[in-house]
Amino acid sequence: ARLPPHDRPTSSADRVSRHRRSAQVDGMPRTRLSSPPEDGITCVNFAPTSNALLVSSWDSSLRIYDADLDLVRGRFSAGAPALCCAFLDDSKALCGGLDGKLRLFDVATSSALELGSHDAAVRALGCNEDLKLVVTGSWDRTVKTWDTRSGTNGVAAASVEMPGKVYSLSVRESVVVAASASQAVWVFDLRNMSEPVARRQSSLKYQTRCIALSPDAMSFALGSIEGRVAVEYVSDDPAMQGKKYSFKCHRSGDVIFPVNAVAFHPLFGTFATGGCDGGVSIWDGANKRRIIGLKNFPTSIASLAFNQDGTLLAIASSYTFEQGEIEHPPDEIYVHKLLPTEVKPKQRLARKSSAG
Repeated sequence: ARLPPHDRPTSSADRVSRHRRSAQVDGMPRTRLSSPPEDGITCVNFAPTSNALLVSSWDSSLRIYDADLDLVRGRFSAGAPALCCAFLDDSKALCGGLDGKLRLFDVATSSALELGSHDAAVRALGCNEDLKLVVTGSWDRTVKTWDTRSGTNGVAAASVEMPGKVYSLSVRESVVVAASASQAVWVFDLRNMSEPVARRQSSLKYQTRCIALSPDAMSFALGSIEGRVAVEYVSDDPAMQGKKYSFKCHRSGDVIFPVNAVAFHPLFGTFATGGCDGGVSIWDGANKRRIIGLKNFPTSIASLAFNQDGTLLAIASSYTFEQGEIEHPPDEIYVHKLLPTEVKPKQRLARKSSAG
């Protein structure tokens, strides 16, 4: 059931005033969205062709914000704490719950449909809009595929057992990468999900927190609890595998913070990472350099997402309990307006010839 909208401005003048008041936060071109979730934020994702922002949280809700006007356009009951979310298309939203359920919400009609379930929490999901296929990863150690075109009747189109709990996955075109316990990273072809096309071990030594495919689906980045990010390649070609590398990040002196989130810019192939240090950095993976570090946020970064044209970056500032039950800042969602210099890779200058 859809819950009633809340805390909406009552007039266009209110909306404009509200938007202007939040246009600068801590001297940066970012908006702090009103009416954030009431418990920990788990995931943020933009719609495919608009600046509608989908947000899931531990308060068992799924919210849709208008990121341009700072409005809550819709709020749905997820039935249980919602651990992940994504848009199937601009009119349909998905979420995976702690109760193991995968739910599909029709934004226009407010209707909800249970597509299927796992035996434990659905921790990660991704989808292919053209094929209308959804992929879920669960703490029950499985990756499942759901075909929304024909109706699932609760039955997965494919199910594969992973080596351990699935912590993160990513879908681009026909490529799927899934990261599980024991540092396993498996690569799948979405057109045949019966078994992986490659079984890999992450080059990182400790638990993976996040994984994301690049826009061309040729490489992926993954972050771990050890304050380190790896850039790896989908192809098994030895020349491509020889290019993979990792680097340290989200550290302060001797203190190491987990990397909770990674997201690729849709146009330039650069990527952003967020960690438990409350920091967000944008990286030029091709040139192995950091482009910019955004001013630190109040608490851990739980999730990141670029919009469809890469002009906005949604940032979930939400304590992820890495230090247990302690007093912490309230959960917030920021939308950072990006400058080209913050996301474009810097071209390398050609070396001058020593001849002549």
